[in-house]
Amino acid sequence: MLNNTTRAPRLSLVSPQLPPLPQGIADDLPPVIREAVPTRARMAGVSVEEYCAYVSECLEGLRFPEIGDAWLREYCRDHFTLRQVIELYQRYHLTTLKDPSSALCRIRKYFKALYPLKLSEMTRQGVTQWYFENAKTSRIQATGSLKILRAIYNKAIAWELYEGSNPASGIKKFRQFARTRFVQPGKEMNACLDSLMQEPDIVQAFFLLCLLCACRSGEARSMQWADLDLTKNLWHKPMTKTGIPHTVPLPDEIAGRLKALPRHGPYVFENARSESHWPPSTTHLYWVRIRRRANLNDVTIHDLRRTWASWAAMDGENLAVIAKVLNHSNIQQTQIYARLNAAPVYKAMAKQADAMLKSQGSAEQATAQAAQPLVDPFGDGLDENDPALARQPSPLPRHPVAPLTAHVSSSFDMEWPG
Repeated sequence: MLNNTTRAPRLSLVSPQLPPLPQGIADDLPPVIREAVPTRARMAGVSVEEYCAYVSECLEGLRFPEIGDAWLREYCRDHFTLRQVIELYQRYHLTTLKDPSSALCRIRKYFKALYPLKLSEMTRQGVTQWYFENAKTSRIQATGSLKILRAIYNKAIAWELYEGSNPASGIKKFRQFARTRFVQPGKEMNACLDSLMQEPDIVQAFFLLCLLCACRSGEARSMQWADLDLTKNLWHKPMTKTGIPHTVPLPDEIAGRLKALPRHGPYVFENARSESHWPPSTTHLYWVRIRRRANLNDVTIHDLRRTWASWAAMDGENLAVIAKVLNHSNIQQTQIYARLNAAPVYKAMAKQADAMLKSQGSAEQATAQAAQPLVDPFGDGLDENDPALARQPSPLPRHPVAPLTAHVSSSFDMEWPG
């Protein structure tokens, strides 16, 4: 028998107390997170400082929690606001787009009021109120912002950060009409070109490219020298808004101007302050100066692209060719320019008018017939010796008029076909 004094010590089931976090580490974290940091860091096999930095990035929406960190993932789902989800949306979705500048601009301008709200606190009533408030500034921007909010919620559902219906769906939007403004032939086009010729050569090349090649402003800004074949006058766009490459021929006017431009970097329209291309703000400022000088204050840069398509349609160009130049994925997008091609419509209407009026004779015959005096077939008030009456056929003999009731009753007695 073992003596009580020699009994083996019992194993302790209580985890050893970890030392408290040093002052200044994880002070900005929520108390419940700060208390769990030592244990979680030991379980993850990393230092406390490394784990704190990882948790801080997750709570700020700069990254997702690790795959096995279900505890932190659940905490994020319960406590995330729209600010964190929007940050994730910008990092993990907008960066995959070719040109996210418009979406980023709308987020900065219209979404700040939504930042403090949790995803579950948004309702369709609140989204509708937010949408109508934004519409006071611009209906187009408000509708675009609503689409972004709906996409953010869809991503939150896909990322398992939110469960429930999308409060940004099912909102009645303002009716929008396709913009039809373009530079008109004659006075407007002359004023536009005269104003453009007062700019530096590189600015002239940029806006003539938008006008004569019907390209989008973003495509022109991101043009690289490697995309150009100035021997064959071809521009190979490696990526477009439709997601597919696009090759367009360059008019001689554009090709000659591009050949004369200096080459300082990979981009044709190089940003002097960085190694990238012109930002949208640069082209906007240039265009504001050009259009004010030409008194075309309601014409935008994108209207230059629409100008080429409108002029081509008015010239009778086939819609399929216009769609090819504009790189439309669906010819339905090009149908808006069909209204400008009036030549086939005029031809069809003139053809049918001639066919309908052929039985009535020529216009001269119709005029001569209308000039003859009218003759009363019953002979009332006419002179029998009038020579005009002699040329007319004999008046119809008068017959007694039957009572109206007789006509009505007989009409019901008729046998109708079928």
